[in-house]
Amino acid sequence: MSAGFAESIVIFVNGLPLGVIELKNPADENATIWSAFRQLQTYREQIPALFDYNCALVVSDGTEARIGVLGAGKEWFKPWRTIDTATSKWDLPVRRRARVAMRASSRVTEYNYSPC
Repeated sequence: MSAGFAESIVIFVNGLPLGVIELKNPADENATIWSAFRQLQTYREQIPALFDYNCALVVSDGTEARIGVLGAGKEWFKPWRTIDTATSKWDLPVRRRARVAMRASSRVTEYNYSPC
């Protein structure tokens, strides 16, 4: 969204940036979920308009993923978990697990979340 920055994924709903997902390279030994978290803090300082309507932040290093909200400390970013407990998806890579969870429209419409 700004020169010099390349956000991993920005989720737009009706043109509003409601979510930002920062993904780090799983092959990079120095890339962690916390380096992704720090990157989001940099975006927050350098591109504040990206977060005007933000409701969710996701950080991932390809092995682990955590979800949180703008302004929350890293202790409040909680592990991404599977929704379907009958057939655990834990053997899937974290990026695929997130896509599987978000793809089911019934899960999105059943989730009673008060945005922002």
